[in-house]
Amino acid sequence: MKAFTYLHILGAIIALAAGYAALLAPKGKWLHRNAGLLFVYAMVAMGVGAAVAGSAHERESWSGGITAAYFAITAATAVRRRPHESNLLFDGTLLLIPIGFGVWRLIAGVQVMFMPGGKTPEGVPALMVLLSAVLLLFAAAGDIHVLRHGPLTGTPRLKRHLWRMGYAMFSATGAFFIGQPRFVPALLSGGLTRVILAVLPLIVMFYWLARAGRHRTRAASETPRAYYWGNVHSRS
Repeated sequence: MKAFTYLHILGAIIALAAGYAALLAPKGKWLHRNAGLLFVYAMVAMGVGAAVAGSAHERESWSGGITAAYFAITAATAVRRRPHESNLLFDGTLLLIPIGFGVWRLIAGVQVMFMPGGKTPEGVPALMVLLSAVLLLFAAAGDIHVLRHGPLTGTPRLKRHLWRMGYAMFSATGAFFIGQPRFVPALLSGGLTRVILAVLPLIVMFYWLARAGRHRTRAASETPRAYYWGNVHSRS
């Protein structure tokens, strides 16, 4: 199982580097698109490595790698597909991830509430377990909507990409900078520095979600048109 452990570590390293590159690069440009795609591949590798290596050691935390990869994949497909292009088998299979893990974490969160201190043996508060369950079930509802009505367009498509990619990136940064502080380089090991690097994806995500909302409001008072990822940033 060492091979999958190394796959998980290598995937995590590449995901962090590519994720920050995509996060800070001009949106819609070559670097942003390709770094984002590399981030997705790295998250899948990290998730597979975590699933195999983690299950072999009977660790429940392996589920985080799978769900983070799911968010990265669905974030990428949200903007890379053409309008009205869909893949029912692929999307339907992915839907099993948020439903399965969402229900599992919802039950686990309720159980953790009655544990000593309201935390898991690893120290995760019940509130965080329940929050992850809600996010997964919310994502599942969005996937069901796409399966029924087809891929999103315009601002809704952009927002689907933003929040899913931001959460996937936060899953990686939070797990590393907060969850594995002993592996953080000394230059970045300061408590405040680690927190900033961990939550930066969320800050950037909320910034762009707010901008997308303002553009949508502006578009409603103008001639109707589809505001895609490139259109939003070309007008900024």
